[in-house]
Amino acid sequence: MPQILSIDISPLTEPWDRHLESIGVLVNLVLTFPFTVMCMLLPFFLFLTYQWHILFLYGFWYLYDRESPKNGGYQKTWMQQTTSLLATLMESFVWEFTFPGLRFFGCTLVSNFKIMIRREILLLSGFIDCSKESIRNTLASEKSGHAVVIVVGGAEEALDAHPNMHKLTLLSRKGFIKEALRSGASLVENPKGSLLRRFQTWFKELTSISIPLFYGRGLLQLNFGFMPHRRPINTVVGAPISVSKVTAPTAEEVSRLHNLYCEALIELFETNKSRFGVAEATKLIIE
Repeated sequence: MPQILSIDISPLTEPWDRHLESIGVLVNLVLTFPFTVMCMLLPFFLFLTYQWHILFLYGFWYLYDRESPKNGGYQKTWMQQTTSLLATLMESFVWEFTFPGLRFFGCTLVSNFKIMIRREILLLSGFIDCSKESIRNTLASEKSGHAVVIVVGGAEEALDAHPNMHKLTLLSRKGFIKEALRSGASLVENPKGSLLRRFQTWFKELTSISIPLFYGRGLLQLNFGFMPHRRPINTVVGAPISVSKVTAPTAEEVSRLHNLYCEALIELFETNKSRFGVAEATKLIIE
C-alpha cells in the first residue's frame, strides 16, 4: 500500500465497487453533519438576505404538512428505493425478497423534523417520528404489513462502545414494549464515573445526542478522518415474538413481555455470535 509521509494512501487501482462504497458512506456523512448544520442556518441566511418570501412560503407548507411525520410520512417514493438512508442500512432490496409484503418505517427523533429541508428528505426517505402517536398511527393503519423500525437507545450505547464489549441499555426502556402490546404488533428483536463520561452524559441529556470519542479514516487515506474503517455490518433478524393486543397494558404485562424480549435477544446473540467472529466467552450485557 503506497505511503506519503507515513500516511497510508488508498490506491486508486482498487475495484470500482469499493470506491462506490466509500462515496456512499461519504454522502451519508455529509447529509448527517455538514448538510444538517447548513439547513439549520438556512432560515437565518434567508432572513438576513431579505429572502423573507421563501421563509413565508415554507412556513405555510410546514403548517400544512406538520402532521405528516405522525401519520406515516409520505407515500412510497422513488427516493425510498434509491437514496434512502434506511434503504442503505437495511438493504431494502434484499429485505423485500426476505420479508415480502412488509413496508418498513424508520423512526427517528422528533427534533429531526424541525429542521428546514432535512425534514422533507427524511420524509421522502421513509422516516417517521418516534413519538407514541406516530407509532400508533402507523401500526393501526387499515393497511396491513406495516413494520416500525425503532433503534432502542443508541446515544448511551455509543458511549459504551469498546472493543470486544457488547452492552445494551435496555432494562429501563419499556416504552416500545407498551406500544407493541397496545397494537398487538410482533416484536422482532468510556468508563462510567470519569469526568469525560459525566460531560458526555450531560450533553446527551441536554441534546439527545452523544459525543463519543472515535477515530476513523479519510476518503483517500486510511490513518485518520471522520469516515468509518471498512468493516462488514451484519444484520441478524430473530423469530417474531407474538404479542396479543392489550388496549391498556398493566405494568406487570409490560415487564413480562420486556423480560421475554431480553431473553430472546440474548439467545439470538449467543446463537449467532460465532458466525461473525465474536469470541465464545463474550456475553451480551443488558443493563
